[in-house]
Amino acid sequence: MPEGGRLRIATGHRVVLRPGGEGTPPGRWVVLEISDTGGGIPPELVPRLFEPFFTTRIDKGGTGLGLGTVQGIVAQSGGHIAVESRLGEGTTFRIHLPRQAAVAAPKAEAAEPPAAAPAPGGPILLVEDDAPLRLLGARLLERGGHAVLAADSAEAALDLVGAGAVPALLVSDVAMPGADGVELARRLRRRWPALPVLLLSGYAEAVLDRDLGAEGFRFLDKPFGPPKLLREVAAALGGQDAAGA
Repeated sequence: MPEGGRLRIATGHRVVLRPGGEGTPPGRWVVLEISDTGGGIPPELVPRLFEPFFTTRIDKGGTGLGLGTVQGIVAQSGGHIAVESRLGEGTTFRIHLPRQAAVAAPKAEAAEPPAAAPAPGGPILLVEDDAPLRLLGARLLERGGHAVLAADSAEAALDLVGAGAVPALLVSDVAMPGADGVELARRLRRRWPALPVLLLSGYAEAVLDRDLGAEGFRFLDKPFGPPKLLREVAAALGGQDAAGA
């Protein structure tokens, strides 16, 4: 809203008796609505807003992953997201999440596992194109007692391997520019067939339309807490031999 305007965030309940124009299935929903009075989105771009890597702001550092990640998280939660926009009038996003009939009892927080010794056979190869997430992931793993090599792309990770790095575990985001995390894992597995692999994504595994478990890849949904990441890393390292064996 370069000329100023109003940003509105609202919540509410909605009962859908039959599918409407937004495509929301019938049911009882909790609704989160975010609207602005900005310039709106050109109608030819609206159908592409949730496509991974689609962006109109490449020159400003846009990756096109923000809305795609939001859609994946909403879909994983059984919800639905829709957008309405008119040029000169603004844009509205509506997120529908299934309404619960009763309040669930709070879950006790799992205790963080004790720090593990550095993994045998080499460091953990962490691949994440988002710089803040990459830095955070590396710190979490190092605090867990692991040596870490970090890369911002599959190509950079392959360069590290080509320079002599022998990873004990690959921890990689799935959706990245260039080769994705699945392709990287497959290429490293050609060299080290027993290499443990942990893939991370804001999309549910079902949304990715890939049976990662059939290839022996572990999968962790984003967002996740430090204890869960360390547990998955420990499980991956404990379930297979080190890559350098």
